[in-house]
Amino acid sequence: VNLASGWRARTTVQWDPNDSRSEKLALVLNYRPDNGTVLNLGYRRRLAITDVEQTDVSFQYPVTERWSVLGRWNYSLENAQTLELVGGVEYDSCCWGLRLGGRRFVRNVRGEYDNAFFVQLHLKGLAGLGSIGDTFLRNQIPGYYTRF
Repeated sequence: VNLASGWRARTTVQWDPNDSRSEKLALVLNYRPDNGTVLNLGYRRRLAITDVEQTDVSFQYPVTERWSVLGRWNYSLENAQTLELVGGVEYDSCCWGLRLGGRRFVRNVRGEYDNAFFVQLHLKGLAGLGSIGDTFLRNQIPGYYTRF
């Protein structure tokens, strides 16, 4: 549903008529005005062998014409635990772009964490160096837009 200028909402419900309850529920609210800002707010619940109830917040915000900040926070309500945390900054000039980012995520069912740091230098018209690419950020932040 398009709610207002830049605002969109989406929901998914899977109903079990035998148990008279919803087995899956997802609610997502997106804000994308024309200035390059992206904000996603999400909630999902699944009742199954392993219940899942999570929130998900992600964003991209242009602080200035050249600098942007971005991030994502995925949180498990049933375990009261952060599942994944991503944060970073981007700098964009006429000739090059730079991304610096970090990620903390649960790596196994015991709840142990891994940390990762990323640096990407993009020389416009030539090549890029680094491991954090547009695909990773698009998967983490729906609606993410790269300027380089």
